Amino acid sequence: MTVKATDGGSPPLSHTADFTVVVTAPEGPKLLGAFLPNGQFQLTLNGEIGRIYLIQVSADLTVWEPVTNILSTAATIQITDSAAASARQRFYQAVSP
Repeated sequence: MTVKATDGGSPPLSHTADFTVVVTAPEGPKLLGAFLPNGQFQLTLNGEIGRIYLIQVSADLTVWEPVTNILSTAATIQITDSAAASARQRFYQAVSP
């Protein structure tokens, strides 16, 4: 990127400077899951401390329903979904408002 600044003097003075701008996407939360021996499903959320996360579930990736919302007090949080044992299939996502 090149920036040129010019003053309003007579004659006008100016200066040009070149900058390199790098834009990177922030790393989002990671949601991992594992089945427990009792049929429940345990989610592990790796996210940012102090951030609120809404954990959502869907049977068809179209309609999403909340499982829980949680304030992250640690980099890794575990959430157990006891309703998973009775579901044929479930998809999960973590959303941070």
